[in-house]
Amino acid sequence: MKKWIMTLSALFLVFLAACSNSAETKNDRAESNQTVKSGSETNKSALNKAIVVNGLELTVKQNKSSEMKKGEQTKKLYSFTVKGKNVGNTKSGLGSIDFVLKTKDNKEIQIDDSLENFGNEISKGKEIHGPVYFSVAENLVVQKIEYKPEDKVLASWDVK
Repeated sequence: MKKWIMTLSALFLVFLAACSNSAETKNDRAESNQTVKSGSETNKSALNKAIVVNGLELTVKQNKSSEMKKGEQTKKLYSFTVKGKNVGNTKSGLGSIDFVLKTKDNKEIQIDDSLENFGNEISKGKEIHGPVYFSVAENLVVQKIEYKPEDKVLASWDVK
């Protein structure tokens, strides 16, 4: 009789553990699917507000812009601080290279790699943060910063 109760209890515990894990995974998947859009639709968010994209909770903060001399040219230096937290179930990468700046006339400006950059793989539940810098010609008007890890824009923030 004791063996029967012990076996039944063990099976019940295994069943509970399996159910709770699959429910958590379904929740993560549903949350992730709600925030990811196709290439033509992007998540728009205000600066300093978190947005979940591709299993990452991203927050972009715009720092004060300044002028910078590069040779004989004067450029405007746009600085952002990006924080990413992995809210998915697998490791995910994030870095400065994943961001582009978009001007009013639809030009894409890549990061200024002569300045400090960040990037690394993020384990589940961990976070990473670092700077993203863009040097822009004075005559260009900047409109937004985009999270574009491959060829698809997954999120964008309006720049002030």
